[in-house]
Amino acid sequence: MAIESKGANKLPLAFASKLASKGRNSVAPIYQTNKTYHTDSNAANRVLSKPTFEGIVKREGKYVITDDVVKTGSAVAALKE
Repeated sequence: MAIESKGANKLPLAFASKLASKGRNSVAPIYQTNKTYHTDSNAANRVLSKPTFEGIVKREGKYVITDDVVKTGSAVAALKE
């Protein structure tokens, strides 16, 4: 759950929880650990202000990544790091 300028972004967690309730695997505890203020920002700020994440990831695991919006893909790309 990311902390944005207007509060906690709960949409990704709610979507992931709904998927889990439909018989999918449980929600992995992976969270954004910094504030990037990507809401209402331009593409340059999204690329320069990279989110960081914390959590346990299984090397061979399969995951569905949920987010409330995807513009440049910078948050999803940061998950690789």
